[in-house]
Amino acid sequence: MKKAFMLAVTKDYVFAAGNVVLSLKKYMPENNYDIIIYYDEIDDYDKSILEEYHCILKKYEINSAFKKKIVSQRSEFLDINKQKHFSFLKFAKFEIFSLLNEYDKVVWLDADIAVQDSLSDIFHYDCFAISQDADYTVQNNFLSAIYPYDMDKKEVCTSVFLVSKSIGNFSHIKDWCYSKTAELAPFLKNIDQGIFNLLLQEYKIAYTFLDERVYNCFSQYPMAHIAKIVHFGTPQKVWNNSMLASSFPEWFRTYKKWISLGGTSCSMLNFDVINSCAKFIYKDNIINQQKNKLNILEREMSDKKNDKKIWKYFILSIPLIKIIKKSRYIKVYLFNFLPLIKIVRNQI
Repeated sequence: MKKAFMLAVTKDYVFAAGNVVLSLKKYMPENNYDIIIYYDEIDDYDKSILEEYHCILKKYEINSAFKKKIVSQRSEFLDINKQKHFSFLKFAKFEIFSLLNEYDKVVWLDADIAVQDSLSDIFHYDCFAISQDADYTVQNNFLSAIYPYDMDKKEVCTSVFLVSKSIGNFSHIKDWCYSKTAELAPFLKNIDQGIFNLLLQEYKIAYTFLDERVYNCFSQYPMAHIAKIVHFGTPQKVWNNSMLASSFPEWFRTYKKWISLGGTSCSMLNFDVINSCAKFIYKDNIINQQKNKLNILEREMSDKKNDKKIWKYFILSIPLIKIIKKSRYIKVYLFNFLPLIKIVRNQI
């Protein structure tokens, strides 16, 4: 049986994918599976680390006609101020059905999870296996009722699920997911999850429930500390909430390894988390690594002073200084947005 895990991450969340990959390799060293990661952008060094761990990286190319149709109905998808939790990479989840051309079973994993044990048992499920999403109903994913679907049916959570070849007609299912998304774009709240909940009804798929206490345990649940998969399924993540950081130290131990390999650090670590339990990540050789990154930026500035227009300086991934050079002036900003100084050309 050929099997795989699948993730999809934006550039800002590659560190989270790295954490999942390192955890899978720790608890499932047998390597009788593939890890496939869809991405939109990725640093070359991060890419090389993931490939060293035998990940298969695929750049997600969204269909331009599909994207145009979505945007024409939901213009806020192009407004960066309104799409903090949105990326077109969300639709990469539909590509899981394409992978069934090559694999017998594929497990989708959101990147905002902590893998705490072997997941080999999850491949014992067949067809479609997914967990229930608390007591929410399908209606929770939409702004209005969608005829003729049962909107009062208990909804499923698409942060972790398995599909297998036995689902049948998987190429048609993928196309249906994209077309239904375009059709229902004005009514969708939870973009991909809403479509999957309708999909199960549309194709009358006989799915099996995964035990959410084991395979998709939300971090606030009592059993989270012994679950195989912990899901940080709210805006409060292990990297930005000091209580979660203290409760799940294994995630940080794995993150430490990712950093030591030279992986890009999390830009969303806040000071409370760093002060409470992430201090050990940034000591000794890892602090030196961060300093080296800063020095590289300084050298780039001096080498390319006459050509480069914008320089940014970071300390522990926190933006500190931004310098913009134009033909008439130089501006310096603190924290990337607070004007600090402006030097007009005739003053230089």
